[in-house]
Amino acid sequence: MVNNIFSSSDSKKEEETEFKEKFDTHSKALLDVIQRQKALESTLDLTNEKIELLDHNSIKNIKQIKVETKDLRTDILELRSEIQEIKSFNSKALKQLKITSTKDEVTKLERYIDLWNPMNFVTREELKADHDKFKKELIDELKKILKKK
Repeated sequence: MVNNIFSSSDSKKEEETEFKEKFDTHSKALLDVIQRQKALESTLDLTNEKIELLDHNSIKNIKQIKVETKDLRTDILELRSEIQEIKSFNSKALKQLKITSTKDEVTKLERYIDLWNPMNFVTREELKADHDKFKKELIDELKKILKKK
């Protein structure tokens, strides 16, 4: 745009038209940039909200994982204790089994018991009663023999 004293009004009109066209072009470009900026800001806001939501969920999940890990550790300790008790019981049972009789020993004992037949043994009371009875019979027989003589 050239300002000249000798310039005609037609050239001023051309310059104004050219200026208006350039202004309109720049205005449209500026509006387009502003719209893009607003779109980007909106996208950025959504992205920030998503990041906050992810952070919140991550923290929540981490806390839950910590609780579950603590529970698992407690369960593992209980299982270790129970396994130790089972091992202790097994060792005691093995010791008891080692001192119990074997099948061969029981068979030998059965043979001896059958051979001795302890059901036919005499008790002390029976022996004393039989002894007293035998004594009386012997005395009675001796008296009879003595009487005969």
